[in-house]
Amino acid sequence: MSKKIKTALVSLACGLMTATLVIASNGPATVDLKGPAGSKPPVAFNHKAHQDKNKCGDCHHGKTADGKQDPYKDGQAIAKCSTCHELGKPNDNIHKNCKGCHTEKKAGPQKCDECHVKK
Repeated sequence: MSKKIKTALVSLACGLMTATLVIASNGPATVDLKGPAGSKPPVAFNHKAHQDKNKCGDCHHGKTADGKQDPYKDGQAIAKCSTCHELGKPNDNIHKNCKGCHTEKKAGPQKCDECHVKK
């Protein structure tokens, strides 16, 4: 195999590995948001679609040592929403954030059964 072909193959492999790492660092394409047992069906949240239209800090944030919300910083580790937020109540922070954004942008679901789809 010629040196040019070997160089091209190594470059291609490095490019693919870099692309894989970038994609992997963006989190999952979908996230199942589950409330407590007996609550409405889980929400199959399309994370990829929201990433394409928003900044990470529009939804994600950190937490200070004393438990207060800390603005998102690029590259920070992102925990599950349920780590800090109680899920499954219509007035919880997840509902306020999602419905608030959808109302503000006049886009996306705003009624319970539009997100909590029965299977």
